[in-house]
Amino acid sequence: QKRIAAWHSVRVLRDSSGRVQGIISSITDLTEQKEALKASEDRERLYRLVSENATAGVWTYDLATGCVTYMSPSIAQITGYSGDEVTSMTLEQILTPESHTFGMAELEQHLAQDGAYGGQPHTWTVELEENRKDGSTVWVEVRTSVMRDAAGRPTAIFGITRDITERKQAEKTLRDSEKRYRTFFENSMDATCILGRNGRILDLNPAALSLLGYSRDETAGLNLMRNVPREQRRRFQAQIEKDGFVRNFEMQ
Repeated sequence: QKRIAAWHSVRVLRDSSGRVQGIISSITDLTEQKEALKASEDRERLYRLVSENATAGVWTYDLATGCVTYMSPSIAQITGYSGDEVTSMTLEQILTPESHTFGMAELEQHLAQDGAYGGQPHTWTVELEENRKDGSTVWVEVRTSVMRDAAGRPTAIFGITRDITERKQAEKTLRDSEKRYRTFFENSMDATCILGRNGRILDLNPAALSLLGYSRDETAGLNLMRNVPREQRRRFQAQIEKDGFVRNFEMQ
């Protein structure tokens, strides 16, 4: 078996005439230490390989200094800043004012709760708005977890940042569309009802309430089709299930 050893304080041994007879040294076995170091270096290389080729931004934040200590190159695709540029910036520069206030409050809250996890993994996700190099902003989803020292004390934050700008824009478009729909729905002079397949009222506008003579509270859970003669109800449902629509259908 081959071992790795360190020779300490090696001294030459001489006889009375000064001729070299040998050496004397103490030896320490470093095999396990070297193997652990190599495993650590392998993990570090793997971590770097993964983080530097990830599409999301991978970063670490030191709790003692309040600085970002590492940022993967992929952050440039999200913010326009290089990883080195981000590590020289403060969080106030990285985040918009509202997101910085919110993000720091979330961090303080989760650090205060960290002791309850007993050293187990503790992660949380927030949505923040970051400043881009060109002066615009970008919405990101940030998934973070606590990093601890050998004693289990929180020392840093590990995070993954993902661009969600398109999703946020889609959500805004949906909200705007819903607002336009609701405005039209509530102000239409046509009585408009939305019914479930069983005929229960899901929604109806003021014109429909006026036509039917119900208050909005009275329509909660009401099955409107039960107010229709059975034969008309049967023909209506058969036609709409067959064609997907009904036009100019007269019913009482």
